[in-house]
Amino acid sequence: MPKWEAENEATEAKTAHQRRLDALTRPKSAGGHGLNDGADQVVTERRRLERAEAELTRLTSLKDARSARWAAAGQLERSVVDWVMRGGIPANCALEAVEDVPLEELAKKGERLGDAVERHRHRLRELAADLHRGKSSPWPSSAAKAAAKIQFDALADAGAPDVDRAIEHGLPVSLPTTMLSALVVGTDKPATVHHPITDVLGLLCWTLRDTLLAKINHAIDEIADDKHAFTQQQREEAEATISGDAWPSSAPSAV
Repeated sequence: MPKWEAENEATEAKTAHQRRLDALTRPKSAGGHGLNDGADQVVTERRRLERAEAELTRLTSLKDARSARWAAAGQLERSVVDWVMRGGIPANCALEAVEDVPLEELAKKGERLGDAVERHRHRLRELAADLHRGKSSPWPSSAAKAAAKIQFDALADAGAPDVDRAIEHGLPVSLPTTMLSALVVGTDKPATVHHPITDVLGLLCWTLRDTLLAKINHAIDEIADDKHAFTQQQREEAEATISGDAWPSSAPSAV
């Protein structure tokens, strides 16, 4: 980046030569020397002015070009500092210092650098495809059935009628309720109202729990693909293996 002193010096030099040239060519009646354009002093001073103008133009162009790069570099620096120092790192993550793998381990004997780079790029694409395939793989039917049982057991337990009051106090059986929320429109200020209603879904799950689970399990069996399914543990192990192959490290250390 050109220094301010150099740019200011070039500006002052241009101004001084311009004034000197004006004084040399100004008529004597106006306080000048009255020299014509072909005079030696005028020619010399004009050359000095052109050199001063060229130097000022060079410095200005250099400043304009590098100012954009300087601003971009400054923005990058601020973004990195904000990310590292001011909470940009996601929760439960840590930075690690990782040494680069030696070049002789990355390139085969006699292999050109460009060929080695392309080979590793191809391998990274393969690993990315493996990772996508693992994340897109179906879940085992047993996991889906277990999750469905937990879901409908919770609905059934919440929807069970309360018969204790009928035995203890001779009161009617209490049916389960849930809160219904609705948005009221057409008024000056929209409002939300809440009203308790009978929990029909919970009551249905309590009444037909086994029937519902049987039909859900049957539906799961119809579309399940256990041959290609991955459990949670298998997904985590596959992702760890792929990450290790994609980013090998010779000596990582936590920061």
